[in-house]
Amino acid sequence: MTNHFHLELWPRRDGDLQAFMQWAATCHVRRYHKHYKGSVHVWQGRYRSFPIEPGGHLLSVLRYVERNPVRAGMVAKAQDWLYSGSGGGQAPFPSGKLRRPEKEPDPGEPDPFPLAHWLVEGPTPRPQPWLRFVNREEEAEQLAKLRECVNRGSPFSDDPWRKNAARKLGLESTIRPRGRTKKAEG
Repeated sequence: MTNHFHLELWPRRDGDLQAFMQWAATCHVRRYHKHYKGSVHVWQGRYRSFPIEPGGHLLSVLRYVERNPVRAGMVAKAQDWLYSGSGGGQAPFPSGKLRRPEKEPDPGEPDPFPLAHWLVEGPTPRPQPWLRFVNREEEAEQLAKLRECVNRGSPFSDDPWRKNAARKLGLESTIRPRGRTKKAEG
């Protein structure tokens, strides 16, 4: 996308997401300004995040993200997007397992954890064939519900998981209707 990007992240601890996003955005903007010798806005607005129930709801979000350039008319199929995580249906890292380095790598050595490595793991197994699932158009109702969760920062799921997650995370206001409650006629 030309003015935004999507990431699906599974933070390990409270505060990890905010810290990572601050680091990633600031590093990129500083590099952009240094390269282009400017000080313009690079991204449109701050990042948005929302909790997602693992399982079918997470898969719907993954499909939404992969299909974003398709909906924007930039490519015909999700895997055609240069920055797609679908990898043309191929697992980008053969083992699919996270490995820890035994020692810090030398700066001249190749990265033992290339970005593609982190794209494999997830809390929900992907349906096979993955590309058939990704390239199937989303239902309009589910797309609208997902966009509302993105815009409001509310948990994406069905009740009761959504209400429970909102309560535990202090997001109750994100699942209530907007505006004042209407006065009862009487």
